[in-house]
Amino acid sequence: MLYYFWRTSDSPFRSPFFVYAQAYDPVPVFPWQSIKPVPAFHHAALRNFYFGLPLAQYEFARSHPSWFVLTRTAFLCFFFIGPVLSLPLFTLGVILPHDMSYTDIGHSTRFLLLVCCVSFVGLLLPIYILPHYAAPVTSATFCAMIILLVQ
Repeated sequence: MLYYFWRTSDSPFRSPFFVYAQAYDPVPVFPWQSIKPVPAFHHAALRNFYFGLPLAQYEFARSHPSWFVLTRTAFLCFFFIGPVLSLPLFTLGVILPHDMSYTDIGHSTRFLLLVCCVSFVGLLLPIYILPHYAAPVTSATFCAMIILLVQ
């Protein structure tokens, strides 16, 4: 990867996407960052692409942070759990013993839960996300749910 970065961006530590975002994308990735100077767009379609939905999401995240987190949480929960797995998740409170604690969960399950929680928090941070950004942690989420349901 370092060689690829070096050949495409003249630096082994700068990815080509970073160079692209720095040159063309005025809306930042995170809500605590400020908007960059607007490059000259010669076509209205490109201006709308870079300032349409991303700018609206940026302004929403800056002005209503709690609603932004709530809508992002609902989006991610619907992506991972969906309507099919909601019923088993809600029945965990009935199925699991009442005296069960965090220490009763095995080490591998705790690790899966930690991976899921850290990934979930990481997915809450950027302004705009697409469902496939969460794809790598989907298997860990399903494994943790299955282990908790079977235990």
